[in-house]
Amino acid sequence: LWKSMLAPYVMKLCIKSAKDLAKKDFFGLSDPYIKVSVVGDDMQAYPHFTAQEEEVYKTSVISKTLHPKWNEDFDFSLSSPVGTVILDLYDKNVLVSEVCAGTCLVDSNDETNY
Repeated sequence: LWKSMLAPYVMKLCIKSAKDLAKKDFFGLSDPYIKVSVVGDDMQAYPHFTAQEEEVYKTSVISKTLHPKWNEDFDFSLSSPVGTVILDLYDKNVLVSEVCAGTCLVDSNDETNY
């Protein structure tokens, strides 16, 4: 009840798949995963939310593919129906630090399937 009073809106996000990713590994494949963040002064991922941007979810890593299929669903809470969801695509690499391979910005009011 306390959480629902602080964050009365719930967004359901389903991350399905990606295709034709850039080759990032030495062997010409990639180990992709997606980090999901929310942005906005009035957005609240959790009751302790204080920053402008907060990571709320990270998909599993799909190894050695340029066409990953996650099919992962999750819900997160928002204090307002207005704001932006950021989907950052990364390639997991043990030898070097992670590098963002692409970004998608989604308006939380948009019900379009991307």
